[in-house]
Amino acid sequence: MVLGSDPNSVFPVLRRLTRSGLGGKMGDGKQYVSWIHVADFCRAVEWLMAHEELDGAVNIAAPEPVQNHEMMKILRQMCGMPIGLPAARWMLEVGAFILRTELS
Repeated sequence: MVLGSDPNSVFPVLRRLTRSGLGGKMGDGKQYVSWIHVADFCRAVEWLMAHEELDGAVNIAAPEPVQNHEMMKILRQMCGMPIGLPAARWMLEVGAFILRTELS
């Protein structure tokens, strides 16, 4: 998950949900979220482009993923939102279908 302020980033979507009171844990909240800031992502891509000797898949993420419940707690604190309604798994499945994304 690349976090940035660009309108096409996931961060504005999560911030909007959080400010609407929907920033609770997703599913059981124990799943880990790999994330990276957009500036770090761009620097990593530039570095990879400069090192053509590398071959194969490369994962780019911050060194320590956080659990979903912790990430949503941080977002609620940033937005000054004391509560966040959780999303049950079935809700996530409906949302993933509508957005045509994967739910693992």
